[in-house]
Amino acid sequence: MTGGQFHLGVVMDPIGSIHPEKDTTLLLLQAAQRTGFRLTYFEISDIFARNDGVWGWGRPLRVFERNEHFFEFGRDPKPLLFDRSFGPPHA
Repeated sequence: MTGGQFHLGVVMDPIGSIHPEKDTTLLLLQAAQRTGFRLTYFEISDIFARNDGVWGWGRPLRVFERNEHFFEFGRDPKPLLFDRSFGPPHA
């Protein structure tokens, strides 16, 4: 399976306030995009629950391997239903 068949959403701090030269989430996004993943960006305030699952107002995202102007949002956020979520393991 190639990366182009996947869509990766990330919930993170405001992307405009990160330090691109040392942010590991940005490095992961760049690697995913290089292999063909579509990227969608969420902040925690964009996530909500409904009876049918967890949703988020996602913004299409492109990232660039440079320290200035290192990201670009696509048009119009849209609601997306999460089919998988990953986070820290529960104790």
